[in-house]
Amino acid sequence: DYYYDLNGLRIKKIINCEYNDDRDKEAEIIKYYYEGNRLITEYKDENNRLDFLYDNNGILYGFIENKTNIYYYVRDCMQNILGIIDSNNKIVVKYNYNAYGDCIYEMPAADYKVTHQCSNGRGVYSFCMCPGGYVVNASSENNRTAVNGMSYSKRDGRNANSAIIVTVTPDDFGKGVMSGIDFQRELEERAYREGKGGIPVQLVADFKENRLSTGFGRVQPHIKGEYTFGNLNKVLPPFICQSISEGLNGFNRYIKGFDMEDAVFSGVESRTSSPVRIIRDENGFSSLTGIFPCGEGAGYAGGITSAAVDGIKVAEKINDFLAQMM
Repeated sequence: DYYYDLNGLRIKKIINCEYNDDRDKEAEIIKYYYEGNRLITEYKDENNRLDFLYDNNGILYGFIENKTNIYYYVRDCMQNILGIIDSNNKIVVKYNYNAYGDCIYEMPAADYKVTHQCSNGRGVYSFCMCPGGYVVNASSENNRTAVNGMSYSKRDGRNANSAIIVTVTPDDFGKGVMSGIDFQRELEERAYREGKGGIPVQLVADFKENRLSTGFGRVQPHIKGEYTFGNLNKVLPPFICQSISEGLNGFNRYIKGFDMEDAVFSGVESRTSSPVRIIRDENGFSSLTGIFPCGEGAGYAGGITSAAVDGIKVAEKINDFLAQMM
């Protein structure tokens, strides 16, 4: 709903937010402030405000977000706005125009990387961020659930997603040779049980309050594979849950709304890049002829693209090996 003053200037906008669960309907109120006919401020609260900037000729040239971040408009010779850049001259938004002069809004795929040092000394950080992506069931063993993320080339899916990683040490899972693998498998088995064979999902607010979610809010999940509501506090150890909750609050300092209550958690991403490397020789072999260490698990990649490149290299080595045997 929009409200205007006697001069036809918009002074207020009310957005009604309805949820698919038992939460009460909410209303977001945005107010507009002017000097004469010039819009000066768009205000919801202190964490959601825009203060607009004008030059000496009264031309709008930028705005300040939340009294901190400055952005500038890019214009052509006809004063049409072509985009927005930040203070580092990085393009944030692009605009195109059709033959009728209508503005076509273009926004690049959202990309981010966030980190936080918790009060317990653990690091929490985003990993394998997928703009416009999907959460996928990447399970590789029976009765265990593991998830991963992916984006198609256009990166135009409904949501952005990333893994949220908490650092762990042998003090957490044991000092045996296979203790880390045992810890990983235990988490995946819990996820399998909590997700009833699929992927357990939970809203952030419910995760923080250790309760089962009953419905989705503004964020509708984009998941490849079956999923159901589950309590991820029953999957992850308490020290990981506490670290994630604190980390989300920390991330919100950099990306407002990152800890939004109806963001969706999916579990569990239990596999990241390997901190150690299985040595291979010039032929691609490990210490055993015919065994070719490859990709993230072997310590030769740090993401999907670099793993694919390493896979090509190893495939060429395998091809050479097989050619010599023929």
